[in-house]
Amino acid sequence: MPHVPLFSWEELGKIDPSLLRTMRHIHFAAYTPSADGAYWLKDKDDNLEMELTEESQSSDVPEPIAPVADESELPEEVKVAAEENEESSSIVPVEPLEFATATLTQLLTLYGMDEDTAVRIKELIDNNEVSTFEDLVDYDFIPKANLNQWRKAFLG
Repeated sequence: MPHVPLFSWEELGKIDPSLLRTMRHIHFAAYTPSADGAYWLKDKDDNLEMELTEESQSSDVPEPIAPVADESELPEEVKVAAEENEESSSIVPVEPLEFATATLTQLLTLYGMDEDTAVRIKELIDNNEVSTFEDLVDYDFIPKANLNQWRKAFLG
């Protein structure tokens, strides 16, 4: 005669306990949305209306402008403006700085100068550890390429 389980725990004993621990949190009930779920499930058709648009045409998109391949093709006004402003467009300040009296703001205007480096240079100047720009060569926190660039910005 076959065994017919009379009680549910007889069948539950055959199931892995870790699965039963997981399943005890599963229950079947009507869905009640959370606070944000209620917001997203709410019908928004009454507030936002879709406007009809026309399909765009390929003529709506402007043609790409090819870059100038030769300098002789530039307009004359551009050439004249480039010649007049050649010196003012350089990265060296117009007025050379006096190294001993340079302020932190003036140091920060130098190309490639970061704030930490400017503060350290200013501290060296204030503590009289350096008197000329050439003395900075002895310090390793300044890259040599930056020193060569900044040399042009100081007097003498």
